[in-house]
Amino acid sequence: MKEEGGLGYDPVFYFPIEDVEKKFFTPSNTCSNCYLKGEAIYWSLELETLELSDVAWEYVHPAPGMEKINRHIAFYSNHVKVEAIHT
Repeated sequence: MKEEGGLGYDPVFYFPIEDVEKKFFTPSNTCSNCYLKGEAIYWSLELETLELSDVAWEYVHPAPGMEKINRHIAFYSNHVKVEAIHT
């Protein structure tokens, strides 16, 4: 799913949670609430000695009409580079 940057933000891509290697992520204490999308929790990335806080988020309680983002994760494009792996 691609979120258009209608509010002045860059486009955001949401990936099914099953397609993300969760072993590299730890839950953060950060949470937020968007009146358009709902309640989100955040994830931090840990790769050996590299730790990046709050690089991704997931809407665990999407707002009505936004259920399609449930069980999807999005990443801040200014913190990480998202690439698909083709096998």
